[in-house]
Amino acid sequence: MSLHSLLQSQKQAIISTYKTKKECEMSLNTLTPKQLQEKLGIPLGSQANLRSRGQLPYAKLGRKIVYFADEIEKLLRRHYIPVADEEMAHVLEGAKEEQLEKSES
Repeated sequence: MSLHSLLQSQKQAIISTYKTKKECEMSLNTLTPKQLQEKLGIPLGSQANLRSRGQLPYAKLGRKIVYFADEIEKLLRRHYIPVADEEMAHVLEGAKEEQLEKSES
């Protein structure tokens, strides 16, 4: 059995387990491209480019594309850039100064 036919049979088993693809999406904690766009502001075209370059993991059920929420979270965590302590102290100091200026006015 080829990999393609094995994947097709697994996909059919998953789909047949659920009455609709919508139920499948909700029960597996997935996001549609539209939902990802709404949550993170990533345009649909950019998502397509990222998928084609292998930078955005996804599953395809028939013609429907879904993202696993936990995979998107892992991706975000890998690209997370923390603020350095010095930078954060500077930002907080600036915010305190602004508050003092407002309270004195």
